[in-house]
Amino acid sequence: MPSKYKLLNFLMVAIILSMQEIFNRKMDFWFGRGAKIAIAVSGGADSMALAFLARQWGGCEIVALIVDHRLREESGREAALVARRLKSMGLKAEVLVHKGKIPKSNIEAAAREYRYGLLCDWVRERGFDALFVGHQMDEQAETFFLNLMRGSGVYGLAAMEEDSMRDGVRIVRPLLDFRKEGLKDLLRSGGIEWVEDPSNIDDKFTRVKVRKAMAALNLPVERIALAAANLRRAAEAIEFYVAAALCGELSVEALRALPLEVAYRVLAERLGGEYAPRLASIERLYARLLTPGFRGATLGGYKVSVKKGVVVFTREKRKKTS
Repeated sequence: MPSKYKLLNFLMVAIILSMQEIFNRKMDFWFGRGAKIAIAVSGGADSMALAFLARQWGGCEIVALIVDHRLREESGREAALVARRLKSMGLKAEVLVHKGKIPKSNIEAAAREYRYGLLCDWVRERGFDALFVGHQMDEQAETFFLNLMRGSGVYGLAAMEEDSMRDGVRIVRPLLDFRKEGLKDLLRSGGIEWVEDPSNIDDKFTRVKVRKAMAALNLPVERIALAAANLRRAAEAIEFYVAAALCGELSVEALRALPLEVAYRVLAERLGGEYAPRLASIERLYARLLTPGFRGATLGGYKVSVKKGVVVFTREKRKKTS
């Protein structure tokens, strides 16, 4: 009869093999052999596990990209260490350095924008097929609660997409079905080290507070991630009706007949899409548009008017600067 420890080792190997099999099937579905893939690697467990799984799949050219935000004095040394570890795994690695100013407030959001800017520029300039990022199921659940605290609607609460576009670059998140601890087990089994980011336990960050609260309450991460996935389907249904409403002219009566969420999204798309004004401003515009005697409005760089019952959006002319 096998000992308890041998049985545990057997189960661990089985779990790791199933993780690789799931990953391989996703890759075979998304990409053909010979694709060119960039992987965003911070050196943490998630991104190192992603690099490991991609290397084991081996169906394409892979380059790991490490971003040095220059937020801390030791960031350059840490980036170089991560690059060495990746190269020891048989992967090409490049360090991208942020050379702009470092903000004094809202550092997390600013760093995320810098990071994606550098990564997407690299991918576009070299003609790579996609950028892989290491978001996993625990982050999916944390993001759900963060957006819930902000009062987000369907779109904010919907799950991150596995396959999406950003700034003309295909962004793929293959690890959304995997738990963080399972990814760490994968790395331990391969003798691969990772960096523990001190900010991941720093209570000054809201995400860390949410993570600790979830652990203390023993919340079911899988169920929360499932709820977010269900809301993603709802968001996709809304997008379908928004796209239909955007075909052709938009009359006031057609706008009135739409469900509120669809109507707000239609106005947002007409007012710049991703760069549209905040929801509160769109809600006020919607109410004014449906009020008899509407005389026009200016919002988000557009002049909004009604002509013969049709809502017209005209881009404002930019003033010339001397």
